Amino acid sequence: MWMSKAIYADQHDRLVKAEAIVESVKIHNAALHTTMDWMRLRLNQLEHERAQLIHNYMGVQIAVPNIEPSRQSDNPADLFNQVPSYDDVGDAEADRMGIGWDDDGQFVAKVGK
Repeated sequence: MWMSKAIYADQHDRLVKAEAIVESVKIHNAALHTTMDWMRLRLNQLEHERAQLIHNYMGVQIAVPNIEPSRQSDNPADLFNQVPSYDDVGDAEADRMGIGWDDDGQFVAKVGK
């Protein structure tokens, strides 16, 4: 099959433009990740400060959420197949996290750990 020089040049130009767009999106995405990392750090800091203020003024210790980045995958198909992880963390990790079960089998969050 033969192709005219004009069609080939047009396809080549479209390819070059598409590659330039991909590169600019990659750079923009890296900048967004940097911004999100900074915002995550600040939010974690503010949550810890808020919990400390509540403890200082009211004497109540509250659990502090810690926002962390999600695990990234290099496989694009994983974006469509993501589900929450319900894997058992084990007894030692549960104790470290301050969670457990009472004698009746009810969930217990151990505050202050």
